[in-house]
Amino acid sequence: MIFESDTTLIDLNESLQNALIDYLQEDVAICFDMPDPENPPATPTVSVFLYSVQEDLELRHGITRQFDGSKLIPRKVNLKCDYQITYWEAKSAEPGTGPTASAASQAMRIMNQVINALINNRELKDFPTSYTRVIAPQELTNLSHFWQALGNKPRLCLNFSATVPVQLTDLDESYTEVLDPIIVLEQTTSI
Repeated sequence: MIFESDTTLIDLNESLQNALIDYLQEDVAICFDMPDPENPPATPTVSVFLYSVQEDLELRHGITRQFDGSKLIPRKVNLKCDYQITYWEAKSAEPGTGPTASAASQAMRIMNQVINALINNRELKDFPTSYTRVIAPQELTNLSHFWQALGNKPRLCLNFSATVPVQLTDLDESYTEVLDPIIVLEQTTSI
């Protein structure tokens, strides 16, 4: 038997994409992988790279399972999804003249739009129970190693984290309802 998989990760990516589209200028593409530094994208691109998925043990709490009639509702697990968000542009022909050269450069404007999209969508439209945050990259303790592994110079990046509930597989657990509870009281005598 093959169980149907929960699509939360795909839905989360689509929800992030929709949040970014609302804030980014139209000529900026969004991709969900890390572009190759040797072959940068031809158009301005925001990379939303999912680099870590793990159970969020800090948000684990003891919710008792609920019944729907005589059937147990499946449990949920909170998954923490960490994204590295960066801006990529085509290589400039002359050093010092590209999209990152000034204080109000294209890269800074785009990343400003990204941060506004993220902080204004703390509650993602498709995930009313999600917990999102823009945080310091704790898992990537030394960003220079990260960029060195990519073979590229450091660039502005945001670490975005979203904790979303994932429903476990429904095992169709059914139980017989107790319709008429019987309570028996016994009187005890003390000697």
